[in-house]
Amino acid sequence: MRYLLLLCVLTAIAITVVLQIERNRPSYLTALHEERRLQQRVKEVQAQTQQLKEELRLLKEDTFYLEKYAREKFGYAASNELVFKFDQ
Repeated sequence: MRYLLLLCVLTAIAITVVLQIERNRPSYLTALHEERRLQQRVKEVQAQTQQLKEELRLLKEDTFYLEKYAREKFGYAASNELVFKFDQ
């Protein structure tokens, strides 16, 4: 009789645990999806940061790159050059 009562209590506990797990599953899956999305975003931002660090290094150390950047970004030219801008 005591074993039957113990079995009933353990079964009730097991059913409660299973139902609780199933009830929380959608929010868990949503959180898991969000975590994966954020991990991907972190990787993208890290790659962008690395690219910007490399560009900064080139701007500080490479005069040819600095000139090219100034020409393309700001339309600068050397003293003996003319810049032509066309509307598209």
